[in-house]
Amino acid sequence: MMAFIARITAARQLHTFDPFDETQPTRFDFSSFAATPAGSAIANGLAATANASETALLALARAGGSIAAIVSGGHANPRAGCNPSDRLAPDAPLALDLAAADDNGASNSDNVTSLTGALTISGLAEARSTVELFAGGVSLGTTLVAANGTFSLDVSLPQGENTITAVATDCAGNVGAASEGLTINVVAAGTLVNSSIDADGGVVTLYFNAAIEGTPDASAFAVMQGAAVAVSEVTVVGNRIYLQLATPLAEAGAVTVAFDGSGVFTTEGAPTSAFAATEITNRLDLDESGLITFTNSETETLAGGAEIATFDPLSGRIFVTGSDGVQVLKLNPDLSMSLIGTIAVGTNQITSVAVANGIVAVAVVADTKTDNGSVYFLDAAADIGPGMILGSVEVGALPDMVTFTPDGTKVLVANEAEPSDVGTVPYVNPEGSVSVIDISGGIGAATVQTAGFAAFNDQVDALKDMGVRLLAGEPGFEDWTVAQDVEPEYIAVSPDGTTAMITLQEANAVAILDIATATILSIAPLGLKSFDGLLADFSDRDSGIQLDTDNPVFGMFMPDSIGSFAGADGQTYYVIANEGDDREDFIDPSDAERLKDLTLDPVAFPDAGTL
Repeated sequence: MMAFIARITAARQLHTFDPFDETQPTRFDFSSFAATPAGSAIANGLAATANASETALLALARAGGSIAAIVSGGHANPRAGCNPSDRLAPDAPLALDLAAADDNGASNSDNVTSLTGALTISGLAEARSTVELFAGGVSLGTTLVAANGTFSLDVSLPQGENTITAVATDCAGNVGAASEGLTINVVAAGTLVNSSIDADGGVVTLYFNAAIEGTPDASAFAVMQGAAVAVSEVTVVGNRIYLQLATPLAEAGAVTVAFDGSGVFTTEGAPTSAFAATEITNRLDLDESGLITFTNSETETLAGGAEIATFDPLSGRIFVTGSDGVQVLKLNPDLSMSLIGTIAVGTNQITSVAVANGIVAVAVVADTKTDNGSVYFLDAAADIGPGMILGSVEVGALPDMVTFTPDGTKVLVANEAEPSDVGTVPYVNPEGSVSVIDISGGIGAATVQTAGFAAFNDQVDALKDMGVRLLAGEPGFEDWTVAQDVEPEYIAVSPDGTTAMITLQEANAVAILDIATATILSIAPLGLKSFDGLLADFSDRDSGIQLDTDNPVFGMFMPDSIGSFAGADGQTYYVIANEGDDREDFIDPSDAERLKDLTLDPVAFPDAGTL
């Protein structure tokens, strides 16, 4: 019968092990020696020893300085070499890995996948032991380790970050330690949601469900209009792919586009799905629409201005921001309006009003705009005067917009927190934030939670890499934090009242708020928009409105207001008004430059003089 002979070179001792004697242990600790099994070849920590007169196979797995030996073949025990009296636990499994075929992210070794089922995870463990895989403490299943010490198991994982560990149990029931974790990120694949053709037919734009990146080859796309139309250039920006065509498309005739899925990934590393020929039904039309006539019943001139207005259907009143307070108008049955009074509120520096369930919320800026502001609550139906005021709460600096959740129990406030004007002493740059005011218990019992951005202060470089426009850390702004840099502008609440999207205009981004916990969950960049082929007035120095197309210009969205609605498909959609803005009043040096003052790359812009 074959014996396992190990020469312990450091100690010059010879040990003999009979693998078929179940009274002997099946494991030896050689942590302080170099071991060589007689008659075997060792490679990559695994060794197989065969005896010409026996059918035994010896699988060796080296881990943590120990050798585990199990012999199979020529033995009646179904777990050949198993010793039921063994009391030594197996080592932790090693080398957990996601199969390359399932690792369909930007690299087949980055452990990023868009697949959720039939994911094959492999590894090494004590031969003939049973391995159980776990994700976050939840069992994913078990598998038997082969005689050569390898195992694999197909599992299902949810989207998100999953940390997989493995635990081995030998035939005697000894349970080993958990392996090191294997982190697998399951992310949604990028999919096409829309497509369009520009006014001149020279650019096809593909819109995806997520931010994407990559440098796909033009050959990855097929544009057809009767015959193939060559793609001369591909640009990936934000969630869009722009296909510059070698020749413009005809005005008439169906157009399709196809994509083989190569070279483009979401910013989370997931692949973008290929799609077969898909018809493009959206095309910008430059034909004049003609005059549209609106009929209004009456225009009411207000001395205090009229930037923001909100209507209360219970009282039939309209509440309008004004320089002297909140202006209250009565909407008459014939749709005519009449001013019935103005109520002074705090400093009267009113930026926003909103109404729900007969309660008016009013955002009021402090005398010094960098100090914390307030939100006042008014009884919409009360007599005009101080008695309308139900109470107030303190919020963040420069509250610029106020809105209610759909059920009217909470009020959200975008605290823009602009810095002091240039030249102000002392110069103050407060932190932007969103206040969540709970009025479910009544105005007198209102509570305020503040959702800030300080948690992102150590992510400034990562946010910039994503495309968030930040000054923090740049020359002249080394002492700025992300929380000081972002300026919440406007809020849209999801129809179910659980989350809100906040525009961060100057950062060209939006933030997602969890309302229940008053926590900013994430900041998402909006990227750039190509104006090549779009009709626009590209200069404010050409003596009037001069609409033009085919300018190689990308613009930032930089949204101001935002609204949300539920689509027929049950999804929540957000609509943004992209105002664009700079901060030259508040920072020095200014973040605005005129094109004529810039030196353009002559290769990229051979027509720089014309531009």
